[in-house]
Amino acid sequence: MNHAECDFLDDYLGGWLAADQAARFENHLGGCPACRQDVERQRRIDRLLAHGAAQLQPAPASLIVGIEQRVRHESRRRKVRWACGAAASVAVALAAGVALLGNLPDTPAPVRPIAPRATAVKPIVPRDDVRSADAPPGPVPTSPAEVLVTLKDPSAAILLPVETRSPNVSIVWVCPTVKPARPAGQPADE
Repeated sequence: MNHAECDFLDDYLGGWLAADQAARFENHLGGCPACRQDVERQRRIDRLLAHGAAQLQPAPASLIVGIEQRVRHESRRRKVRWACGAAASVAVALAAGVALLGNLPDTPAPVRPIAPRATAVKPIVPRDDVRSADAPPGPVPTSPAEVLVTLKDPSAAILLPVETRSPNVSIVWVCPTVKPARPAGQPADE
C-alpha cells in the first residue's frame, strides 16, 4: 500500500469519489492486493450488517410507549427540581435582605458634603527599616513632603487623597462635578 491511490481507499468505500476518480481507483485495485483485500473485507462486513439488520424485529409498541412515558416523567421531575431550586434561591436572598435591613439603624447617619477644593496630600512617613531597592544609601528622611494639587476652576472637580504605603507615591482621585446648564445668553465664568 505504497501507491498514492491507496489514500483514496476510504473515500472509495464511502462512495465519496467522483465517477472518474472512482474509475481510476478501480483500475488501481487490479494492481494493489492490499487495497483489494481491504475492499473485499469491507464489502463482507457490509453484507453481514445488512443480513443482521434484515433479521431484526421491530420493538414492541408497549416498550416504545413505556420509554416515552419514562422520558416525559423524568423531564417533568427535572423541571420541578429546577423550579424548587430557583424558589429556594429567591427565598434565601429575601431572607438575607430582610436580615440585613433589620440590622440597619433607625436614623440614617449624617452625610458630610465634600468641598470642591484643592487638597494637600501627605504621604506616609517611612520607617527607618523600610527602604525601596532603588533608594540612595544614607538616612531615611523623616519629614513627609507635601504635594499640593490645585485646579484652575476649584468647582470643576472634587479631589480625594488616597493613602499609600510608599513615601514616594501620592494618589489623588479626581472626581469631576456636573455643573448646571447656563441660561442662553449668559457669559461663561472664567
